[in-house]
Amino acid sequence: VFNSYPEAKQFASSTVEQLTPKRPAKAGGAQQPGGSTDRLATAVQDTDSFKSVTQVQLNQLKAAIISGDLSTVSALVWNNPKHLVTDCDAPTLLMPRFRYNCLHQAALRNQSAVIKLLLAILSGDEFWRRLNADTGAELRRCRRNRLLDLYLNGREMALGETPLHIAAKFCYTECIRLLVARRECDINILNNAGQTALEIVGSRCDSASAGQLAETRLALSGQFVPLLAEVSTGVVRVGQPVPAWALQEMLTSLTGCWSAPTLARPSRTRRAASTNAGERRR
Repeated sequence: VFNSYPEAKQFASSTVEQLTPKRPAKAGGAQQPGGSTDRLATAVQDTDSFKSVTQVQLNQLKAAIISGDLSTVSALVWNNPKHLVTDCDAPTLLMPRFRYNCLHQAALRNQSAVIKLLLAILSGDEFWRRLNADTGAELRRCRRNRLLDLYLNGREMALGETPLHIAAKFCYTECIRLLVARRECDINILNNAGQTALEIVGSRCDSASAGQLAETRLALSGQFVPLLAEVSTGVVRVGQPVPAWALQEMLTSLTGCWSAPTLARPSRTRRAASTNAGERRR
């Protein structure tokens, strides 16, 4: 709160460097390299190596997401990672007024291929090495997990909906499968009306059939039952039911890469049914 308009205007027109007080050096020498302050300073310096994106540039990214132009989305993001992450390690907002990030926009347009691309980029170490070339692996991992959580569980302004809420109310099943395949995705977050994504399935899709509604609910809350085969004996056994993200982590550990969770069909726990996916235990 400022005492006068000129004082507030002067503050608003100042740069971060002008507003940041200089910290006096501590007696006894500077802090040893590798401390928490050094790691934070390094992270800030890394993000400063890329220019902040303008709203015009963000509009280009938004248009590419809406049209499903994967090559343009990829080119924009790799050319400047700040299309996806701000200096504060928060999701870059395509529509600041409504607090829409890239996943909100992709879910709204049923662009499952864009969601898959964005999640693969955000979860990959290559993106974070480009953004934070000099930071350690542990710091990169923490920042990555935090950003994924903010992307997947961030609520937009109008209705308080996450990308999962948006995909659920339009019955965009493939988008849902990609979102819930991430451990960070919380399916129990409530919107402004106190509803989870499961509770609003099909609410904006009047033409959805009973089968489509059932499939969408299954993608949200269904469990996967993996079939496990011993390599040496060939004996196959039925594994314990697991959610989509746990199955995806199992597949990633076996194949070494992240992919869409469409390698198996979900089944409800109470049905005691197996899926089409078979996994070999190493």
